[in-house]
Amino acid sequence: MEMADWRGRAPAVTPAAMEVLRSDPDLRFERAIDTVLVALPKFRERLADGRWQSTRSRLSTYFVGALVLDFPNIYRSWLARWSRSAAEEPLDLLGAFDIESPQRGPE
Repeated sequence: MEMADWRGRAPAVTPAAMEVLRSDPDLRFERAIDTVLVALPKFRERLADGRWQSTRSRLSTYFVGALVLDFPNIYRSWLARWSRSAAEEPLDLLGAFDIESPQRGPE
């Protein structure tokens, strides 16, 4: 999706975060579900208020618009949590030296 489609709400994209999202389909699915859970009540409220007009757009298009409006906040929230957790992870200095021995051990 082009940045112009975000209506001025384009989320900050970091290469590290994008790599995490590319490599983890469960994480992407969770962010999609989070977005739907946030957008759905607002979508229903807008329908009840009569803001959707069938002459202007299809209902599915209107719902996707609601998702697009809420996704940047969901993404930013995840990015902040992910950045904090990545910064707080202790370095595994000894793990770098784990080398399998070609000889059998005492066990």
